[in-house]
Amino acid sequence: MKKLVICVAVLGMVWTSSAMADPVALVNPGFELPAWDAQVNGFDGQYSNHPDVPGWEDDCDVFPSPPDKPRSGVLAPNVNGHTGIYAGFLIDQAVETENVMWQLTGKTIAAGEVYTLTVWAHAKWTGQNMKLSLFSDDGLGNHTEVAVSAAIPVPGDEVWREYSEKFTIAAGSPAIDKTLGIAIEHIEQEAGVNHWMSYDDVTLDVVPEPATMMLLGLGSLALLRRRRA
Repeated sequence: MKKLVICVAVLGMVWTSSAMADPVALVNPGFELPAWDAQVNGFDGQYSNHPDVPGWEDDCDVFPSPPDKPRSGVLAPNVNGHTGIYAGFLIDQAVETENVMWQLTGKTIAAGEVYTLTVWAHAKWTGQNMKLSLFSDDGLGNHTEVAVSAAIPVPGDEVWREYSEKFTIAAGSPAIDKTLGIAIEHIEQEAGVNHWMSYDDVTLDVVPEPATMMLLGLGSLALLRRRRA
């Protein structure tokens, strides 16, 4: 009877742990670096002498008139983020152009994992939307979208709010064993009008595949039995 109680307890712990999320390490999730006033020409600094924004890259549209550069990056510290004094931002300008910032993590994608991507955001104008997504990288720089949210409305009242999206990696997904990336997109709402949206405190959590956790639990039970033998 005592052994049965112990077994149930261990399996209960396994079941509970399978529902617990582990954080995936992100670089510069609060956009506090490079702490260089305003970075307004993209996240990777290729269009100006502005420094790179650690951790982040962009696929952003450019203004058709001078300076012909992206108008996205890190806001000046006088704007204030959700926490800290900096925040990332994306500006849209034209319909059917990309306004995306992304980061490649060090996480290898596995079947059955459930990811929760969370970002704090605010907008200055009404009618703004964003999308959150996961992508895979094959090690050669080729990115394939794994999962994407529907359009998420962000009110234009400049109030920071938390937004989360949950994604599940299906068995047999071609993304399995590839490197995981995250992306945030600002969706254009009105042609010819420049709107911006701010982002801060990005987090990514993963819940492992329940079967994996169960195998770990069974292994723990086997060790327990050997100790008692």
